[in-house]
Amino acid sequence: MKRFVFTLLTLCLFTAVAFAQTSNTGSIVGTISGPDGVIPGATITVTDNLTKSERTIVSSGDGAFTVSQLQVGLYTVKISAQGFKTHTATELKVDAGGEFALNVTLEVGNISENVTVVAGADVVNSTTGELSTTISPREVKDLPINGRNPLNLLNLLPGVNATSNSINGQRSSSVNYTRDGLNVQDNFIRNGFVQDQPTVDDTGEFTVVTQNAGPESGSGSTQVQLVTPRGGADFHGALFEFNRNSYFGANRFFNNLTNVARPFLNRNQFGGTLSGPAVLPNFGEGGPSLARGKAFFFMSYEGFRLAQQASISTLTTLLPAARNGTFTYIDTGGVQRTVNVLTGAGLNLSTPANVTAFNSSGGVLPVDPIIQARVLNNLPTAGNGTLTGINLLQQVQLNRSDPETRNAVAGRFDFQPSDKHTFNFVYKKGDISDARTDLAAGFSTGVLVTQGGPTKLYVGAYQMAPTPSFTNEVRGGYQRSEPFFFESGVPTNYLIGIPLVTTPEGSFRDQGRNTDYYNLQDNASYSRGNHSIRFGGMYQAYRIEAVNFAGTTPTFTISGTANPNAPRLATALFPGGINATDRTRADQLRYLLAGIVGSGSLTANVQSQTSGFVPGSPAVRLLNFENYSAYVGDQWRVRPNLTVNLGLRYELYTPLKDPRGLYLEPKVTNFADPVQDLLNPNGVYQFVGGNAGDPGAFFKADKNNFGPSVSFAWTPEFGDGFIGGLAPGGGKTVIRGGYRMNYVNDEYVRSPDNALLNNTGLGSVAITALNTSVTPATGNLRSQFTPTPGFNPLPGFTIPAVASFPRAYALNNGANVFFFGTVSLIDPNLQVQKTHEYNIGIQREFGQNAFEIRYVGGRSNELTRSIDYNQIEIRKNGFLTDFLKAQNNCRLQGATLPGAAAPLAKCTDARFNAAIPGSVPLPVFALLPGAGFLNDPAVVPLIQQGLPPDLVLLYIQNGIAAGVPFLANPNTGVANYTTNGGEYNYNALQAELRRRFSKGLSFAVNYTFQKILADVVDDGQTRVNPFLDNENKKLDYARPDYDRTHTINANMIYELPFGRGKRWLSDSGAADRVFGGLQFSSIVNFSSGVPIGILDPRGTLNRTGRSGRQSANSHLNSNEIKKLFGVFRTPNGIFVINPSVLTATASNAAGTQLTVDLTQPLPTGFTINSIRAVAPINSTPFANQVFSYALAGTAGNLPRNFINGPIYLNWDAGLAKRIKFTETTSLQLRMEVFNVLNRANFSVGDQNINSTSFGRITATNAPRVMQFGARFEF
Repeated sequence: MKRFVFTLLTLCLFTAVAFAQTSNTGSIVGTISGPDGVIPGATITVTDNLTKSERTIVSSGDGAFTVSQLQVGLYTVKISAQGFKTHTATELKVDAGGEFALNVTLEVGNISENVTVVAGADVVNSTTGELSTTISPREVKDLPINGRNPLNLLNLLPGVNATSNSINGQRSSSVNYTRDGLNVQDNFIRNGFVQDQPTVDDTGEFTVVTQNAGPESGSGSTQVQLVTPRGGADFHGALFEFNRNSYFGANRFFNNLTNVARPFLNRNQFGGTLSGPAVLPNFGEGGPSLARGKAFFFMSYEGFRLAQQASISTLTTLLPAARNGTFTYIDTGGVQRTVNVLTGAGLNLSTPANVTAFNSSGGVLPVDPIIQARVLNNLPTAGNGTLTGINLLQQVQLNRSDPETRNAVAGRFDFQPSDKHTFNFVYKKGDISDARTDLAAGFSTGVLVTQGGPTKLYVGAYQMAPTPSFTNEVRGGYQRSEPFFFESGVPTNYLIGIPLVTTPEGSFRDQGRNTDYYNLQDNASYSRGNHSIRFGGMYQAYRIEAVNFAGTTPTFTISGTANPNAPRLATALFPGGINATDRTRADQLRYLLAGIVGSGSLTANVQSQTSGFVPGSPAVRLLNFENYSAYVGDQWRVRPNLTVNLGLRYELYTPLKDPRGLYLEPKVTNFADPVQDLLNPNGVYQFVGGNAGDPGAFFKADKNNFGPSVSFAWTPEFGDGFIGGLAPGGGKTVIRGGYRMNYVNDEYVRSPDNALLNNTGLGSVAITALNTSVTPATGNLRSQFTPTPGFNPLPGFTIPAVASFPRAYALNNGANVFFFGTVSLIDPNLQVQKTHEYNIGIQREFGQNAFEIRYVGGRSNELTRSIDYNQIEIRKNGFLTDFLKAQNNCRLQGATLPGAAAPLAKCTDARFNAAIPGSVPLPVFALLPGAGFLNDPAVVPLIQQGLPPDLVLLYIQNGIAAGVPFLANPNTGVANYTTNGGEYNYNALQAELRRRFSKGLSFAVNYTFQKILADVVDDGQTRVNPFLDNENKKLDYARPDYDRTHTINANMIYELPFGRGKRWLSDSGAADRVFGGLQFSSIVNFSSGVPIGILDPRGTLNRTGRSGRQSANSHLNSNEIKKLFGVFRTPNGIFVINPSVLTATASNAAGTQLTVDLTQPLPTGFTINSIRAVAPINSTPFANQVFSYALAGTAGNLPRNFINGPIYLNWDAGLAKRIKFTETTSLQLRMEVFNVLNRANFSVGDQNINSTSFGRITATNAPRVMQFGARFEF
């Protein structure tokens, strides 16, 4: 098959026997008619307004013509025929990937007579059913684009919204981004990042096909086609500067609430462009020595300099009073006590037993000098946020420097030695240095982690037009992208992990990737009669190298819990008694200051299949694949008012491959049902490629990807009847629709890469320095480097050997992973994601305006996902039935115990007790070792909380699950199968009103009413999405996170009607200088809120790790619950749900706790410490409680994602003043305001009823910011 596709590609490249339309060029199509019918043999001359080059063709016997592969821009079309007046259409706009329909009726007369019309841009699409929009150069330059990235204008299109990356219901990786015909997005993590990072000035315009693209487009359902500007016959240039700063910006919403100062901001974007004709030597004999008017250039530069601060509020410091070991607490009698956890001062050492207990915990300990030097000396002495404990910890909120520097250079060179031959070359380079304040940087206010990302793009193309009806283009190029993350100042000898406080040292290690992309394609065009046939092919190659140094520096982690070398301070040592929380803090303070190490870790990686694990070596993944594609299409103008488009595209993705074979995969022997091998307890791993029969290949090639497409556009003639009266004018109404099958690169790299990374034993290994067989097991930090009395040095890192192969599943399921390892298998026949999309609608042109209303749909049941086939079984084996009996036994036993709590909450023993009426035997538990240890303090809480799968998990992880078949494969915990099992369904009504620029005004406004249903509901790069219950997969079929029910997008450019050439004040020079040249522009985005679910993600039906989206219960119906949601402002914060259905507690420094009303101010000295939607489990529900916990063995009764969160509304606006110096030189002054209303659009996610901050809103979008700019053009 690969040979066949290569042959097709070769034919396409060198014989060029068909018609094609490249994604970065356009065409003009139409029919020439006269009063008596079509006119064959009419001469059509197309002139490029920019370069003055011409192409001439003649109309066919049906009067039809096609001028294909035209560069984007404005054209003049002259049409002449004997016996008719010459018709000239000026300013005709050709868009990337678009077709301008020019149907002309010539008037009878002398050919020397001329009829001239201004064609402008096509208002309606009368040739295809594709849904496409071209963002014009004027829109790119004049609309207020926040960040000056033209791709932000995607949010103006129907089916798109400003708060997600989904277009027409599909996941973000379904979008294919190209520049000048080459893919320019990140193909390692594909979900939405475009490493090309286009700028306003290096993007002439771009076309977006949101659905039903022609067969020439592949790799995505949506096509975004960027085009680099061209130079022309005249010199043009520009210089610009844009600035925004904090002085003219608002503070963040929550900064204002917490009195945090407005972060510093100063951003400058500056640069320029230059374009025009180029002079080249004229080769050959005769003629002038220099060739003029044959070559043209364009170049641009944009610099980006951002100086700003980011608000950081997740830091915690140790207060000075505690740094010598002083610890203050409130005893059980309410008395404040102070002790020293290092020296023992203040502890109860009055008895020999207590002295012995203190000494057994290590006795008197000094502050470790390494901790002093590397931790304490670098902690802030005070914070400015929430206090924890008494004189112990305090939150630190600070503004951290967050600079960013970017440079973008672009250039294009076009050479047209004759009307039949054209060459063009594009070069683009971008560099970035971006501070990452979200990564580990301690308390530094400077930069520790920086993201770099140099990207280079080279494109070359040759186009020939040997005959008027035939053109061919060969295009190719290369892009290299190097996104990388670097940290400076990280200790090179070892890192220290610490409890209680934020480490002041950086701990992030360098990581990133290099991606090389190669492209070669051929596209040809041939027209005959009323048929335009397109045919072409493309080769793409992807080479990815991912590098990660994480873990390669030894890390010693200070104990946070009991330590064998220094056991916890006994409760009896604390005068007056101490609660559990304070006791834990006391231990952690002691371990921290004394440097008591709990563990050490080091990551080693293999470099080849035979190298073994190499300490200090980074994890390196090499991933390659290719794409071959070929297509054929026919645009058939059945009648002048009816066009049918038929196409077929073939896509071959070669398997993702690691050339070194450094991944493990489960060995498949039953290819008819690979899941059987996944669940085989005796299954083994092998080097990747065995299942595909190709060393290093993750799966087999998918060779049958033929994607048909069909669309039509009908321009009905309604005549003089009733309908004609409602819709007068021929050619102004278009009914169109279409269908296309797509093969989409849906995380083709990251999904299988992540799947096989879970198979441990070959890639990276975490080596521990904690050796519990040694007594004492660990030392303190100093003892690792210098001898310390009473402490043994930490054991060294012993590098394990790589296991021999085949490697059994059981080897990855030992005690080191608590007998719950992972086996991950990729379907050997994994296919490229296939989607279906369809639409039908009607357009109507009126004047310079057009209105369209349409139905848009899409579906697939072949989305990439992973399914865990090793779901913990609790039903078929009778365990759930026995669990419910045990829970009832527990309830009955609790009723016999004293106290006012609910019986189940008091329970201490769930075993059968014949002395308790109603208690019953438990035959399934009887099969387990120790009969399930139903009186164990680790087991009883899981029974009380109704978590049967988590109880099973506890048994498995402690090696006591034998006797009951809980897992289909008992030699692993997780058995993931990556396959084409995901489903989505999209239905939408889209309406759009747009106006091309005329009389100083252009606008577009659209509305989308949609619903998406899917069982893969997030857009995560790994595409895992396991089912909650494999036996009831419809539990996962719900609205995905990226669904927005209602969306309205609008934009406008309006030249105010004042000054020379305008309606008012046109005769006054003074008035023109003040009021002339003013332009207003605006962008408005509105959408429904993010879908919200009410969750109880506990392990009631499946284990907790698979229950992240499990719903809660409620006695209210969905509509009643929806009425409770909104935005509620209270003295205690902002809430997404009516606080009347919540309960809250607050406490003061003395430990006094109150139940409080969230709508009222708190008593002096109290702070909120808990906001809950449900009372603690097994306790009495509070008044007005509307939610409840899911019951054992069930999922909740609430739908998923059935609530829309707070709406999103944003308005950006700009005001510009153009000052003309001459006809060709001008200065534009601009002021742009982003988020004009300074509206806080609150960010809200799913709500977990187990949370202690339920319903509280803590995040918003960016506040208002103003930007000022100047642009000089000549």
